[in-house]
Amino acid sequence: AVEGIGVLDCSWLQTSRLLLSAATAACDTRIYQVHKGADGTATLAEEACATMPCADAGDACMALDWSADASRVAVTSTAGRVYLGELGQSSGGCSGLCGSASWRAHELEGWAVAFDPRDSNTLYTGADDAQLKRWDLRAAADGGEPVATATNRRSHGAGVCCVS
Repeated sequence: AVEGIGVLDCSWLQTSRLLLSAATAACDTRIYQVHKGADGTATLAEEACATMPCADAGDACMALDWSADASRVAVTSTAGRVYLGELGQSSGGCSGLCGSASWRAHELEGWAVAFDPRDSNTLYTGADDAQLKRWDLRAAADGGEPVATATNRRSHGAGVCCVS
């Protein structure tokens, strides 16, 4: 059991090992390894094997999603920021989670995030500002800020709290 922090969203990640990623109230993203016992039972490691701090996240990281190829994670925060990270690999599981980009995506709390399952350069976010946005992440690869290629505010009478 993981104790001491609030987990606002989590997602399984299958690499060479089974991992659980968590967006936390400590304003970071953590990766935990799952260990199998001799009797076949699975146990979640108590300590994270990788952590990505999310500077200026506000009160918490709210949601996360992995790209289809499991190379990148996207995380939203209560400050309306989005964070991108890359998972380092080793033969034993994870060896690090490095932040690669962050930007102010929304004016209010970011509630939802999802990679396009067919294009890891496209990200969707939703927030309390009643906006659903589509982002082109190729600009972030060059050290720039991702570009919002579509914004929909008219269809939503309240915050966008789920993107799938």
